[in-house]
Amino acid sequence: MFAFIDLTLWQVLTRLMAFIILVSVHGFTVAALIKWTGDPTPVYAGRRTFEPFRNMSLIGVVGAVLFKLGWILPLPFDAAHARARRGKIAIVVLGSLAVMLALVPLISLMRPHVVTIFPLLTAQMLLGVLDTTQDFAIWFAAFNILPIPPLTGFLLLAAFAPKAASAINQKPKIAELIVLILVWTGVARMVVGPLNAWLRTFITY
Repeated sequence: MFAFIDLTLWQVLTRLMAFIILVSVHGFTVAALIKWTGDPTPVYAGRRTFEPFRNMSLIGVVGAVLFKLGWILPLPFDAAHARARRGKIAIVVLGSLAVMLALVPLISLMRPHVVTIFPLLTAQMLLGVLDTTQDFAIWFAAFNILPIPPLTGFLLLAAFAPKAASAINQKPKIAELIVLILVWTGVARMVVGPLNAWLRTFITY
């Protein structure tokens, strides 16, 4: 089933702002955790930063804004190092996605302050962005656990099945387009929908 798009300009802007927040946090977190494993490659590439445009994939933005399923620009890493530290790579993936989920209750704590600090119209706009960020964060975690490029979970495939990872990731841009097609056709949502629903039984906002 194809996912059809029916969005207002405000929805597009809200989704874009929400995704920029997630890209900033996730890009920094993954780069910092990979450095923690002993691999400085993302740091040398300038990816350990909260600056969103250093970690943003344009195709990932399209997926997020139109279909709620997006990803960051894949981070460079030392494949040999990942194979030698498989356990730590698993922590990188699970830990970085756990940070995404942790944003949901943290944002809930911010909501009362937004209402009291800002004028009504500004507060309503900010709350709309925060609501979308919370929704996106859960979808992001459920989606990016998949071990395929360009998703964060691909690090698991690179660590535990390096030959398969190398074969799959020969043409990264084509891989991104294939994933976008899977998102557009609704296949990706069907795959990660159950995990997304399960996560929402534990995380409320």
